[in-house]
Amino acid sequence: MSVISYRLVNNLAEFILIKSFVIFHEKQYPISKISDYRYSLNK
Repeated sequence: MSVISYRLVNNLAEFILIKSFVIFHEKQYPISKISDYRYSLNK
């Protein structure tokens, strides 16, 4: 149970972080570059 809730909180925190990063850096980086970056992180 604690592992599932930990992963849920972790995913939520990552989502908020990426969302604010996208909003903050919208002008400098296109969205495709950020998704490519996330893809390379997941690999």
